[in-house]
Amino acid sequence: MRAGYGRAELTPPLGTELVGYGYYLWRRSVRVADPLYARAVYLEDGETRYVIVSCDLLGLSREVAQKVREGMAALGLPPDQLMLVSIHTHTGPGTIYHEGCGEVSPEYAQTVPKRILEAIREAVADADEVTGLFRGMEDIPEGLIYNRSNKEGFLDRSVRAIRITRREKQALLLVSLGCHAVCSGVSADISADFPGAFVREAERTGCRAIFLNGLCGDVDPVRENTSGERLRETLGRAVFAHAGTSYAMPLTLRCGKMAHTLRLTKVDREAIRLSADQAVERAGGEGAGAARVARLWEQDMLARLDHLAFIEDIRIPFLLLGDTLLIALPVEGFGKIGDIVRKCLGRPDTMVLGCAEQLLGYLPTEDDMRRGAYAALESTYLYRRLPYAPGEAERLGAAIGDGLEAWIEEDEMDESAHGISGK
Repeated sequence: MRAGYGRAELTPPLGTELVGYGYYLWRRSVRVADPLYARAVYLEDGETRYVIVSCDLLGLSREVAQKVREGMAALGLPPDQLMLVSIHTHTGPGTIYHEGCGEVSPEYAQTVPKRILEAIREAVADADEVTGLFRGMEDIPEGLIYNRSNKEGFLDRSVRAIRITRREKQALLLVSLGCHAVCSGVSADISADFPGAFVREAERTGCRAIFLNGLCGDVDPVRENTSGERLRETLGRAVFAHAGTSYAMPLTLRCGKMAHTLRLTKVDREAIRLSADQAVERAGGEGAGAARVARLWEQDMLARLDHLAFIEDIRIPFLLLGDTLLIALPVEGFGKIGDIVRKCLGRPDTMVLGCAEQLLGYLPTEDDMRRGAYAALESTYLYRRLPYAPGEAERLGAAIGDGLEAWIEEDEMDESAHGISGK
C-alpha cells in the first residue's frame, strides 16, 4: 500500500461574498483570518487507487464535482474512486446557489476544479509506502457542541481518526467529527473555522492532516460569549487532542459505491402557494428576507411544476480502509443517520460524512420534519428544492447499513441484488 498527501489553496479574492447565515447580509470578505485549502489523500493498493478530497468550502456544485471527475480521468485515475467532501464553513465563498445567503462568483467558482486537481496531482506525486494503519475513537468533552435542533436529542461527540504511517514521509491523519463550522459567527473574515484550527494543530506535531466533517445538520458549537477566533481554536484543539489512534489495522483497501433513491414531498399548485404564504407569515411579513426567499421559491416551483420530480437518485461512495469504513453523503444529514448506519453494521468507528459532491441541502430526521423546523422546511427555499418526505433520513441510514453489511460479508458482490458496485 502507498499513500500521498497534497493541498492547493482555495482562498478567494477579498471582496468575495461569503456564504451562510442570515438572508441578504452581503458579507463581502475584508480579511483572511486563515487560508482555505483543498486537501487530498491518495491511496493505492495493487490495482486499487482511491482519492479523498476535503475542501474548505460550505459545499460544491454538480458542475465542480463533474469537472474534478473529468480531470481525474485525464490524469489516469479512476473518476468513480473519489470521495469529494466539504467542511461546510460559513466563512468561505459559495459555489452553489443559496438564495440570499451568499452570491456565487462565477469567476471564482470556475477556478475551484483546477485547484482541487492540483491537490490531487500533488498527493499522487507524494505517494510513499505505508508502514502502518491505525484507528481510534474518543469523545470530546461535554459542553463544546450541542444538538441545535433538539437539545435533548441525539448527539455524537465522537472524534474518529485514522493515522497512516509512511516509510520516508510524514504520517497522515484523517479525522472526522460532525459539527457545523460556524464558530466564526457572522463575520467578514475568510476562515476554515475549527477544521482549519484542527489541521494547524496537527501539523505542529509534524503530520499532514485532513478534516472530514461528519453529519453536521443538527450540530453546532456551543458559542456563549466566546469570540469566534477563540472558539474555533478551542474546538479545533479539542478535536486534535481526542484524535487518538491506538488500534492497528491490516494494510488493505476496498472501495465501491451505492445507489439510493430519496423521496421528495409531493406538491401541487395549492400546496406550493400555501407553503410560501405560511413562510411569509412566520417571517413577519413580505418585507422580511426570509419572505423574499420563500416567494422566489414559490415562483420557481410553480414555473417548474409540470416537470418537478418527486424522487432523487444519489450516489454514495464508500471506502474500507483497513477495517474502518468511510461513507460520504451529499446532504447536511442529521447525526441520527450515522447512528443507524453504525448500529446496523456493528461498527461504531465508521466515519459517515456529509456535504459530499453537490450539496443537496438538509436531510432531517422524521421528528424534525413533524416540527416543520428550519432544516425540514425553510432551508429548502434557499436551495430552491422540495422538502424530503418524512422518514427519508431513517430509511437512508437503514439502507446503507444493510447494503454495506452484505457487501462486507461477500467475497464477490452481486450488483443486481444489492445495487452496489466496487472492488
